[in-house]
Amino acid sequence: MTPRRDTRLLALLAVIAGALTACGPTLSTDVGLKQSGAAIFFGQPTPVPPPAASPPLALSPIANFPAPLEEPPQFPGFNPIPLTIVPPATACPSAAPGAIIAKPTTPEPTAPPPPTLAPYPFRYSGSTTLDPGRPDMQITPLPPSGTRKVSSSGSATVLPSAPGGGISGEQFTVTEEFNGKRTINVYLIVPQGASGSAAAQETGQRPAAGLYLQQMVTENLDGSSQSTFTPDPPVELMPFPANTNINSTFESAGTDSQLQGGKTMVLPPMPGSAINGDAHVDACGTLLDAWQVTLNGFLADTLLASQPVACSAGAQGNTGSPGCTPFTLVLDIGTQYGALSLSDHLTEDGWDSKSSKPYVYDVTATIDREPGT
Repeated sequence: MTPRRDTRLLALLAVIAGALTACGPTLSTDVGLKQSGAAIFFGQPTPVPPPAASPPLALSPIANFPAPLEEPPQFPGFNPIPLTIVPPATACPSAAPGAIIAKPTTPEPTAPPPPTLAPYPFRYSGSTTLDPGRPDMQITPLPPSGTRKVSSSGSATVLPSAPGGGISGEQFTVTEEFNGKRTINVYLIVPQGASGSAAAQETGQRPAAGLYLQQMVTENLDGSSQSTFTPDPPVELMPFPANTNINSTFESAGTDSQLQGGKTMVLPPMPGSAINGDAHVDACGTLLDAWQVTLNGFLADTLLASQPVACSAGAQGNTGSPGCTPFTLVLDIGTQYGALSLSDHLTEDGWDSKSSKPYVYDVTATIDREPGT
């Protein structure tokens, strides 16, 4: 499983999608007593100075709303304080030559992914580059590991503001914890039988069968500084059935009018988004089958009724500009696992409002083991 960033929201399918989970046993906690020595003092003890106050949480400097599927970029000096310890990346063997895929894909999911008790580990690679190509360029590597899990699933109906009735499908939620942030993405699987053109989807009219982003919430790991983006209508991430939509471009868009000025996620007709075909994901030695989808879009501080078809040119050759963030998001979707993103690669060409400089956010995430194991 998707990004100017509004100060009331944390900084991008961000494209979607974020999409991502695991089944596993719950972890137990053993509590016991351990004998230890204690120093004894005679006379008046030296006063113990009060503990130093914890430093405040540093918020993201990006004044825009979140990127689809991934948490927003962080620049040096602005990283939030992690509230959980991120485990170091473990050894990840590669699949043997000639390895057989664990389970083939299906044209569309037969059911949403089931809730999981324990999250799947994901391995990450990438960096954030501030003011790329300039003398003051700063490159910040991203952490090597994070987690994702499915927290809920079931039938749901979304009621768009535009006429045409509700959008019914199977809903599931993916929670990612990475780089000091928690990103909660809500997806909707609309099965075959629904119909409608891309233009109809943009106005909430009977969307085509596919995978949709319904909501994206970003917050610090303690739940503070939460921001929510709920596009109306939901944004399509992948059409179904997958096998008959390869190389067929699609478009989609949704706006959250409740946010100040309105926020819109757009997958415009040009260059278009499409299913590329079959892809294999190496989950630390286990080969997973997937459908690869490339989403070309942008996030804009504007209402859907006045949406642009592309971001205006930014500074220094960067395509991002204040109030508009283009992105490319490549998703490897495992329909046989309920439309989970087994691997994704996000490139975001944005604008940092604090420093008035462009940035490039580039991150790849890959699952470490087969879903359901």
